[in-house]
Amino acid sequence: MGCGSSSSSGTEQSNKVKNQQVVSKQEVGVNYNPTAAVIKSSNGQLSSVKTTNNDQSLSQDRTTTTDNVQSLSQDQTTCTNNDQSLSEDRTTTKNNDQSLSEGRTTSTIDDQSLSISRTTSTNNDQSLSQDRTTSINNDQSLSQGRTITSSKVTSRDLKLNYDDFKDIDEHARQAPRSVEESIETLAQYLAKPAKNDIEVVRALYVWICENIRYNTNAYFGGNLSSLDTSGKGVLTSKSSVCAGYANLFESLCQ
Repeated sequence: MGCGSSSSSGTEQSNKVKNQQVVSKQEVGVNYNPTAAVIKSSNGQLSSVKTTNNDQSLSQDRTTTTDNVQSLSQDQTTCTNNDQSLSEDRTTTKNNDQSLSEGRTTSTIDDQSLSISRTTSTNNDQSLSQDRTTSINNDQSLSQGRTITSSKVTSRDLKLNYDDFKDIDEHARQAPRSVEESIETLAQYLAKPAKNDIEVVRALYVWICENIRYNTNAYFGGNLSSLDTSGKGVLTSKSSVCAGYANLFESLCQ
């Protein structure tokens, strides 16, 4: 009887402890269920496995993304290289265009130079033609002069009567010193009574012969360079050589 009471008392005590544990777990909001705990533990392990698998998948996705980024970077690098190649091609094309433009400019300059050369050649040809024409005219004039000389024209052919020059000759010989101050006054005096150009020339000729002395000292002494052979110089010095005679006569005629 004593053992039965003790066993019953122990059982009751054990049940109280269990009930207290249940009550205690309920108070803290935990439904103590050994089977559920086992299931939850299994679910936790499965979740861990799934999480690990997800992490591996995420890692693979990241690896794939990294590969894609690297591929994109390589594509961008290739595109950049292509752009650089295109830029170099454009630069080369531009340089070729510039070279072509320079070549055209050089060709234009050469054409202009050729045109100028042709124009110069044409002008030279024209000048040469004019020179030849002038030479022909001079030859014709010289030929005419030779014809006159060869015909031996004399005063008789001009039907001159020297008796008609007596008054002009006398007028030239009597020219006063006052009219010899300048070529203009002398020419006016000598031409005043003349009836025509022949009488004017006759008056000039007579006055020069009567008043200008030939400078033999300068001619034979070799001092011709020191002589003033101008018309005014000859009129002042009253002496000269052939060049001075010609210049004075020309000045009076003018």
